[in-house]
Amino acid sequence: MFDGVSALLVAYIDNAGLARSKVLPRARLDTAAAGGATISRSVASLLAVDDAVLSTPNIDAAIGDLRCIPDLGALAVLDAERGLAWAPSDLCRLDGAPDPICQRTALKDVLATAEVAGFDFTVGFELEFSVFRGTKDDPVLAHAGPGYGNTPFIELEAFHLDLLEALAAAGVPVSQLHPEYGNGQLEVSLEPADPVTAADQFLLARLVIARTAQAHGLLVSFSPVPVPGEATNGCHIHLSARRDGRNVFHDPNSPHRHRSGR
Repeated sequence: MFDGVSALLVAYIDNAGLARSKVLPRARLDTAAAGGATISRSVASLLAVDDAVLSTPNIDAAIGDLRCIPDLGALAVLDAERGLAWAPSDLCRLDGAPDPICQRTALKDVLATAEVAGFDFTVGFELEFSVFRGTKDDPVLAHAGPGYGNTPFIELEAFHLDLLEALAAAGVPVSQLHPEYGNGQLEVSLEPADPVTAADQFLLARLVIARTAQAHGLLVSFSPVPVPGEATNGCHIHLSARRDGRNVFHDPNSPHRHRSGR
């Protein structure tokens, strides 16, 4: 599993919705599945979007650690030449029990409840982002449209093609990639998968997009409003639910062929 891997980026989503990570060196990989990486309680639970440390009487920010346990079944190679790999993780207590703040575990719990009720869910993400030339202090949108046009594709052709190649190498299945409506805006649509896999691939796709952009001297923003007055970025989530093999959102006898209001 770790052939050619020299470093493993162990990633998780915190309660602020931010992707955090730690890097395990090659010497730690053999015990990664059991030991993972140490995450302080304050970092795992209390960091806000601006990294300010919040406080609550229910959590002592100075005492206690968690373990960030990678799911090696979802391991992906980011850079085969340098040996950099990535894996999503679950946040666990030191005794191995899942911690209540773990977002990935919470999703698994929801799916377990749905399975008991006979539901099977599939999720597909459409991820919009803005690409800039220049520097962080003086960013310039990397294309001026038109939306879905040939011109913005040609202007960023090398980036488009390298991004598709990098996503495929990381095992992220892509449905399509295109210049979006706004200036500097692109969108990648991921193939549908079970919700945990889809969320993992969404997190991985964002990382691959950022790494590929940096390699091209570009900057990327996933912000909903990267530039006031310009097009906004969305993250569309397509949700499918089946029960006993039937689409629960589809009613062939309805005039609109769906089950709205039922």
